[in-house]
This record gives sequence, structure tokens and C-alpha cells, in this order.
Amino acid sequence: MHLVLLPGMDGTGDLFAPFLDSLPADTPYTVVRYPSEKVLKREALIDLIAEAVPRDVPYCLIAESFSGPLAMEFAARRPQGLASMVLCATFCRNPLAKGLRWIGQLAKPLFFEAPLPNLIVRRFFVGEGASSELVSAVQQAVRQVRATVLASRARMILDGDLTARLSELEIPVLYLEATKDRILGSRGRIQMEHAIPHARFESLDAPHLLLQSAPDAATAVIQDFLKVPIRAEQPGDHAAVHSLHVEAFETTAEADLVDILREEAKPMHSLVAEIDGKVVGHILFTPVDLEGHPDAFLMGLAPMAVSAGLQRQGIGTALVQQGLMQLRKSGCDGVVVLGHPDIIRDSVSGQLRSLGFAASTMYQTKCSSR
Repeated sequence: MHLVLLPGMDGTGDLFAPFLDSLPADTPYTVVRYPSEKVLKREALIDLIAEAVPRDVPYCLIAESFSGPLAMEFAARRPQGLASMVLCATFCRNPLAKGLRWIGQLAKPLFFEAPLPNLIVRRFFVGEGASSELVSAVQQAVRQVRATVLASRARMILDGDLTARLSELEIPVLYLEATKDRILGSRGRIQMEHAIPHARFESLDAPHLLLQSAPDAATAVIQDFLKVPIRAEQPGDHAAVHSLHVEAFETTAEADLVDILREEAKPMHSLVAEIDGKVVGHILFTPVDLEGHPDAFLMGLAPMAVSAGLQRQGIGTALVQQGLMQLRKSGCDGVVVLGHPDIIRDSVSGQLRSLGFAASTMYQTKCSSR
């Protein structure tokens, strides 16, 4: 999975170095960097993110602190290719405790002119036991940014509330809480549990800058979150796949359809997701014809099922992405999602659109199975 990293309030991206060093060497990634000398409004920063994300591969956004709300607002637009999101010690509305919101009045350039003392960096950002190198790195990152820019970003933190929009998110979300966070405390997690109840929540024994202070622990949790073992269906999976579809759809119609297509549809592309030796997801692609295009190599996506207790955890998205990637390599010209028109129309406005699908009614097309 391609990782897109969104930095904290400094915006330099330089502080990701410890986390990047902890990733496997072959991990593809992009570090987004915000201008250090130019004040940009929220929309302009989100535009920078949109310009930086990959166009041809699925990706995961990893956003820390200041960038959390930017990542969430970007994700709420359902951009194509966004597969999942990791939020690190962040928030979806003003994170200051009610009794401390007067501090927002200090978000002026003069407040950010003075260099950050070691004591402040250790107490609030990296922990008392942090290395002098990490403390210096934080100070250097902040020094690179104009005071007017920092003040503008501080005010941005205190404005807005994304809670209502986040209920529409359909991608898997991982929230990493820093248990020694002296800036947010538990407020960030409490906000996010209310706003994105389907998210996975993990706590790390770390201060606010958790990716820098506990990079190995963060990497382990993120890799586990992103890992969905997917493989080709085998004959020994048939019974489990049948049961999975019966469980997911509460009828035998889809399960029986899979059994029929498995015997009659050629070529067929069938994938399963497996966790701890149990089939928890299945997707089937079989040939379809497009009127007026007899030579087109097209496949239909249906049925697909994920275990009820594991839905909205990224398994379905991973199955679709893996299937599309393999079909693309085999020379497939396109994929059609089969389903009830109302359901498909609603779905295309969400996750399917982010995977590159569009409603067939836009092209006045009609499909039939072979």
C-alpha cells in the first residue's frame, strides 16, 4: 500500500524521518510538505494534498495532529484511490479543554517568534526521555516556518467542526492515541469515537509526537491495520464461500449464484480474504458483454461478501482493489458492477466512485451476462 504522510503544524515533513526509517525498505510513500513562508487557508492546503496523492494506485493517508482535520475533510470528498486513513493524536474540532480556550487568543505571530525551549519540546511533544537529536529536530523544523504561518495554522486548529461530515466516511480508519499526550489528553480519541464509530482505536505508550517517539510500535500497528491476506479461491474454499454469502445476504440466492457461475462462467476470477485460516471475504468476477462492443474484454463484479462482524474494516475494498489490479494486468478492458439500479446509484456516490467506477446510466449502456 502506498502511504501518503501529512505532517504536523510545522508542515515541513522532516519530522517523519524516524517513522520512515522504521518502515520496510520497499514501502512506497509520499511526504506532503506545506509552504513554510506562505500563509495558506484550509482549502489551499487540501488542494496541496489532492495534488500530491497517487493517481494510479490505492493509497493510505497517515495524518498527524494538525493535518488530521485536513485529511478527514479530504477523505469526506471520497477521492479516487483513497483506501484507508490513519489518524495520529489528532482531533475533529477544537481540541482545547473548555477552561483553556482563552489560549486561542495567543495565536498571534509574536507568540511564535521565540524559539521552542528544550523543556517545552520534551514536556509537550516528545517526552522527558527523548533523545537530544529528536528535540533538536523538532526545534529545527519549527524554526524553518515563519511565525505568521504558524499563527495562521494555530488559528485553523481552533476553528471548525467536522463531526457531522465524518459520519459519511466509508473507508477503514485507524486512530492512534498517545497515552502520554499532554496536549490532547484523551479528548482527541473521545471526539473521534463519537464522529467515526466504525474506526479502529489503538493506544500507544507515547507523547504527542507518537510517530517520532514510538516509530516501531506505530509501524507495527499500522502494518497490522493495512494487512488483509487475499488469495485466489481454492476448491477447498467452496463450502466456506457458500456459507459466507448465506450469512452476508441472509438468503441462499447469492451463494447459489456463485456455485453456478463457478461451473459455467469462463474465464472466472475468484478471490478470498482469509484471517486466521478462516475465509472472511469473497469476490467474484465473471465475463459480461457490452452491447456495441463485441471485442471488449469485460468482467462483471458480483457477488461480493464480507463477514458481518468485519464489515467496514477495509476487507471489501481490499478485495476490489486486488481484483481490479489483477484483471488490469490480464488485459481486461473494464469491470461492471452488477446490482439493483438504486443501490448501485447510491454506492457510486461513495466508495465505488473512489475506486474509479461510474454509473452505467451516464453512458447509456446495458449489460447482459454471457
